[in-house]
Amino acid sequence: MKQFLANNKDSILLIFLMWILLYLFYGDVFIHPNNYLFSANGDGLKNYFTYNYFISNNHSWLNFEGMNYPYGEHFLYTDCTPILSLIMKSLLEFIPFVKGNEIGVLNSIIFLSYFLSAIFLFWLFKRLKVNVLFALLASIAYTFLSPQVFRMTGHLALSINCFLPVSIYFLYRYELSRKLFKHSVFLSFLILFWLFVHAYLGIMVFMLFFCFYAMKFLISFFQTRKGVKAFLKISLFLFLPLLLFNLFVFITDTHLGRTNNPYGFFSYYTEMKSLFIPTHGELSRFILKLFPVGDRNWETLSYLGIVSIVFLIVILVNSILTSIRKKRISFDERIQQEPFLIFLFLSSVCVLIFSMCIPFRFNLEFLLDYFKILKQFRALGRFSWVFFYVIAIMSVVFIDRLFKQYIAARSKFLNYTFVLCVPILVFYESIEYHQEAFQSIKTERNQFKMSQLDIDIKKAINKIEGEKYQSIVPLPYYYIGSENYLKIPVENKIYQIAKLISFHSKLPLMSSFLTRTSIWESKNLMQLFSSPFYKKEIKKDIKSNKPFLFVVSKKDVLNENEKYYLQKSNLVYENKTIGIYSISKKQLFASSNNLEYSTFQKVKKDLISNDSYLVTHSNLQFKLYDFNDMPSNVTRNGKGAKIINFNGYSEIINFKENELKPNKAYTIRFWSYHGGPNYGQDQTHFSAFVQEQNGNQVKWISESISPMGSIEIDGDWSLIELHFKTGSSGSKYQLYISGDVQAKVPFVIDEVLVYEDGNTIYKEYTSKGNRYLFKNNHRIAIQ
Repeated sequence: MKQFLANNKDSILLIFLMWILLYLFYGDVFIHPNNYLFSANGDGLKNYFTYNYFISNNHSWLNFEGMNYPYGEHFLYTDCTPILSLIMKSLLEFIPFVKGNEIGVLNSIIFLSYFLSAIFLFWLFKRLKVNVLFALLASIAYTFLSPQVFRMTGHLALSINCFLPVSIYFLYRYELSRKLFKHSVFLSFLILFWLFVHAYLGIMVFMLFFCFYAMKFLISFFQTRKGVKAFLKISLFLFLPLLLFNLFVFITDTHLGRTNNPYGFFSYYTEMKSLFIPTHGELSRFILKLFPVGDRNWETLSYLGIVSIVFLIVILVNSILTSIRKKRISFDERIQQEPFLIFLFLSSVCVLIFSMCIPFRFNLEFLLDYFKILKQFRALGRFSWVFFYVIAIMSVVFIDRLFKQYIAARSKFLNYTFVLCVPILVFYESIEYHQEAFQSIKTERNQFKMSQLDIDIKKAINKIEGEKYQSIVPLPYYYIGSENYLKIPVENKIYQIAKLISFHSKLPLMSSFLTRTSIWESKNLMQLFSSPFYKKEIKKDIKSNKPFLFVVSKKDVLNENEKYYLQKSNLVYENKTIGIYSISKKQLFASSNNLEYSTFQKVKKDLISNDSYLVTHSNLQFKLYDFNDMPSNVTRNGKGAKIINFNGYSEIINFKENELKPNKAYTIRFWSYHGGPNYGQDQTHFSAFVQEQNGNQVKWISESISPMGSIEIDGDWSLIELHFKTGSSGSKYQLYISGDVQAKVPFVIDEVLVYEDGNTIYKEYTSKGNRYLFKNNHRIAIQ
């Protein structure tokens, strides 16, 4: 034991210092990690929920059952820290400690990653012969400055900040080893392991490794024309985990129709200000006063630190001067001593270029059509983390060489001053990172523990007999997932209430807060609250006949359809913030077609004939644009539809001057098509709005509404509804749509109805042998 302590005293000291610092920053959160959530909202709460529900309530080992009922979701797509979830689930029956401590284990692993990051950086620096005290302090400082700190309060798996230090350390070990096969297998395993922690982590490690050996091969090949065989061997080992991971997903994923064109690739990329402008601290406030840089998306933040920036500039300038002097490309001599660092730097630059969306954002988007898998990694800014760690490592080695060369031999005082001041400066810049994180964390109780639940939620749960019901339906209803269908409540309290009640009652949510869910599954769930005269495709996929539970947040506002269904339910329990209601499967899917038609028959005698329609008010204006003069193979009704192939804005209707009455409230309802390849992928990627033009003044006078948020779904068509009020006489009006330029699909618009508010327009008609009732652009089948 004494020998072990003597041989590892530096590492033990590092662990002790890390423990002290984490305690000073996070206090009781660090000591009692099972009592807190690092985030109780948004992605953070979702990630805790998917992780904890999978371990505690899930029956399947592959299909997550807690959301997207009745379909569920493949567990790798839920961001549940998959490998940890599988381990914890397998231990649940054998180790009593696991039950009730699932959150604490995950939080502890995030804190543990700080220790591992510092330790592996320290071990790497020691192998690179960096001064031990300097290596120890620099390892701690750069661990705390990691840009992954920001992920603690959102993306939990992405906050495991040891993944790159661990991977770079073992890459260096491989470079020093003669047991190439053994270490090749280990590097391959390392990539696979990180893929099962989070796909982004695994891909970053793969890209770093592959670029490292690609750079090494290219330089060697140009010098000796050798190395092809060795490069192919290591490439095989590097690509093998990607193949195995994708093969596993291909075999086990039963959810068809995911988007292959996710949003964000051209939005969340690294910019220079992401790397070189601090986000916190006095230096940040000083710089931003002098040079306002505008908003920076947190997905792209990867500030290098002032020490790394200064010494990166010094290294690059010295390397340029050395190259000029030697008349060949060379690095600073202090870096040139370590070829590993040269290849590591070049590989990190390659990854950084990708994180900057280069070359794709320079009018080369078409290249992604040949490398579609790249679009799956939409938050490119995360890849800059590789550059952060590599520059940190290079800076520490360079500084060590520098003060050994110019200071250490002359003055011990200057030596130790330098050794202490540099890490302190790095650490100082990180202080506000953790102060901010702690302020967010310290108030968030672990409400997955029954003892820490809000009293209103606890009372509601105690009234629920979970075995009597099949699923929870949150109201107001929300759905986030496929990037083709989206419904977000005005307030977000329902997200927390629904997830907590779902977890404790063991009832799955008939909604989603996920990414890349199946498009057709998303469509079926979004249609749940369509008007009751439309056929609900999801009904046939629900095998159980048990009733459903409506969980209602009273602080949110329900739409008319949600109110309609709530009125059909029975109250189970309510308090000032939550309402719990039961509704039978029969009532939830009851058709109102006959009721609508019988109601029409009763009022028909009082309606006024207007052209071929019947209206409630003859003095209120309306007009239907059917586009029958534009023949199309895809139509909602009739022979034509407006097909739009455009880049940007496109005009749907240009109302004639004085066609719309001044100072009147109008509604526009029209149908958009969402069929086509891959279940209509991208067909909902546009927004509609009404524009008013008065002389040289142009303004929007309606909200911008997208079909992806429409709950009125009938077959392959979604109904879009706009409300606006006209201005003074003489104004002109246009209905526009603005499309996603990355969608690359034509949009089909049909049956645009414009009418003054207060009017109800009816028409009975027959189409393709079926009878229908037209009601304010709804098509109600007459049964």
